[in-house]
Amino acid sequence: MRLNMAGRPRNEVVVALVAGGLYVLLTALVAIHVTDSPDAQVRQWFRPDDVWGPVQLRADLVVEGFSPSQIVLALPLAGAVASAARRSWEPLRLAIEIGAATLVIVVGTKALLGRPDTHGEVGPLSGSFPSGHTAVLLTVLGGSLLLLVPTVRWWMWGLVVVIDVFMGWCLLLEAAHWASDVLGGMLAGIFVLAACVGLRRFRTEHAGKAPITANRP
Repeated sequence: MRLNMAGRPRNEVVVALVAGGLYVLLTALVAIHVTDSPDAQVRQWFRPDDVWGPVQLRADLVVEGFSPSQIVLALPLAGAVASAARRSWEPLRLAIEIGAATLVIVVGTKALLGRPDTHGEVGPLSGSFPSGHTAVLLTVLGGSLLLLVPTVRWWMWGLVVVIDVFMGWCLLLEAAHWASDVLGGMLAGIFVLAACVGLRRFRTEHAGKAPITANRP
């Protein structure tokens, strides 16, 4: 574990360890079907008897409009803009690392578990757990903040979380994912952001450069 001058772990290291640990725990619970019953109850509460109506139509606009395929290029674009502005490849490198880590964790877990979705369907590399919608949206928004905003305030992080929670809410309204899928995607996104920022700090400090903060890559 990387320690700071006072002997305490860096904030991003603590966040990565907590989020990563919770993600592994939740993945294990999903794998042994502990979450099946509460997931089914939540599904029935959000979309009773699988009825599709006006609420689901509105939720689908959010789910489809901000799907991974629609927003994924925003992160490397933010990295390219930041690299051009700072005349350094580091921002683009960070963007690629965040995107690659998200892809590996999400797709890898989906392939490993092969969890059926709320309608009992599952395809190759397309298991329901974790939600790619919540994981990708969180890393794209959070990563873009880190790359483009000189000082990321707490309320900005709060806004990112609120937007991601809203996405999760819409996914549950149309029963596109189980509740544990949504939570798993959020935990995966938090882990990736914290771990990549910690790695960037480690590289910078060991290259003899000025330390960076979690607010500015």
